[in-house]
Amino acid sequence: MNGLLIAIVTALVSVTIVSGYGDRLAPVQEESGKGTGGIDRKFEAIDYPGAKSTIPSAINSRGDIAGRFDDADGKTHGFLLRNGQFKSIDVPDAPFTVVRGMNSEGELVGASGPSNPKNGFRFKNGKFTAIKYPGRKGEFATQINDRGDVVGLYYATSADDVHGFLLRAGEFTSLDYPGARVTSAWGINASGDVAGGWVAADGHQHAFLWSKGRFTSIDAPGSIYTLADDINDHGEIVGGVHTPDKKVHGFLLRNGTFTIIDYPGAVRTVIRGINVHGDMVGPYTDGDNKQHGFLLRAAR
Repeated sequence: MNGLLIAIVTALVSVTIVSGYGDRLAPVQEESGKGTGGIDRKFEAIDYPGAKSTIPSAINSRGDIAGRFDDADGKTHGFLLRNGQFKSIDVPDAPFTVVRGMNSEGELVGASGPSNPKNGFRFKNGKFTAIKYPGRKGEFATQINDRGDVVGLYYATSADDVHGFLLRAGEFTSLDYPGARVTSAWGINASGDVAGGWVAADGHQHAFLWSKGRFTSIDAPGSIYTLADDINDHGEIVGGVHTPDKKVHGFLLRNGTFTIIDYPGAVRTVIRGINVHGDMVGPYTDGDNKQHGFLLRAAR
């Protein structure tokens, strides 16, 4: 299945500027300037040929896109999309492979295995290297920056006992939002800032930024939950929000302003990755409940 051409469909972008923050952050500032808030740009839909679903989750500075797809038989594979061609990524002998993160050098991270807990990995120059948090049940590597720092989540005693981690220079650091039932780290930038999600004692999900050893909780205004999926080198954060109308929307948080982003006609949109240029990728769900990928390029 390697070397298959990308299937691209264009559609007008639908965005809404949301004024205001959740009650945990400073007052919002009005957004100005160019970039992902522009409404004249177009989505490019991404579908791995023959796949039942396609879920991009990372885009690097070169424009390479990585993620996962489910084939016609329902098996999950990782993929790399480079120069318009797909390449399937599979851990040898693993029932499934999920690629979640990628840096500018094209090094991939993700997880594989028969079930939860998963087995984390790095993939570089055609070679898989296991990521194993000592004494834990399993790991899911979610993003890698250009310094080689890896973030993700690990399962301490079971698939329900979830904590975030940072792997730097061979040393693991556990990331736990104070008082959280669950903490998951999903994105890391060149400065070492980490974005992710945490679940409170009451079950509500919130996003977080971890910078210089300090956590900040993030909530989109009016949302039921907010989850941050990635952060780029400018500190721009992307993810998904669940609103009271039971819909899920993608978001961009830039300079203190949330921008809600929806693929036209989709019933669900999430932004999973953003690169240094502001290009964004993620999945959307159509009216037939099928997941497709998309690329939303930043204005140049």
